[in-house]
Amino acid sequence: MLTDNLIKKIIQVVRYFETSKVTGADYGALSMFNDGPGNRKQITYGASQTTEFGMLHKLIQMYIDAKGEYTSSFEAYISRIGDPTKPTLADDRAFIILLKSAAKDPIMWQVQDQFFRQYYFHPAEDWFEKHGFSLPLSMLVIYDSFVQSGSIMDFLRNRFPEKVPVDGGNEREWISEYVQVRDVWLETNTARPILRNTDYRTDSFIYAIRQDNWMLDKPFTVVNYPDPANQQTPQVWATIS
Repeated sequence: MLTDNLIKKIIQVVRYFETSKVTGADYGALSMFNDGPGNRKQITYGASQTTEFGMLHKLIQMYIDAKGEYTSSFEAYISRIGDPTKPTLADDRAFIILLKSAAKDPIMWQVQDQFFRQYYFHPAEDWFEKHGFSLPLSMLVIYDSFVQSGSIMDFLRNRFPEKVPVDGGNEREWISEYVQVRDVWLETNTARPILRNTDYRTDSFIYAIRQDNWMLDKPFTVVNYPDPANQQTPQVWATIS
């Protein structure tokens, strides 16, 4: 069921979650949040966003290996990216300018597309297939978890009883229950309070489930429920066709 057009739509929805760009890709999207190790400030970069203390090192190494226009400049930084023993590069103005400049290089566009497919989409797709899922909305939910959290987190899976399809569970029920527990986790997160601002992701999935948009054949609506206790009146932020 995952046609090329559906895969493009899934990737675009998650790109919107990460960069607020409805169409296309913002390869130079760059922000800084206090969501690194120990809630320290870190860079978040790229069309689908990867973090300084996460996978940014791999992305920049791929760009260097591809001999992009700014390779020599990045080589001076590569050993520092993601090193928790060194100051965050979020405070290095020259590095920030370098990232923004490299985003204009077509080689960076190609590298980012390859990087996010290799390290995020394909692992999510493998998990999706291995556990017996088949619906496009399920793939979107799973891919979003891989982008935001690196995986489908076991501690969230343990909070609801439904089994994955390969073990005899109901796919729609599993996704619905997973989205609900992830929504509560985001809204009430105390270890990483910044995550509370990202519950629009799960709010949008809740809305899509209520719209019976399992095939993603309808436009995907990005919404936010301002009051977590009232999931009936959403604010509509964007529509992705």
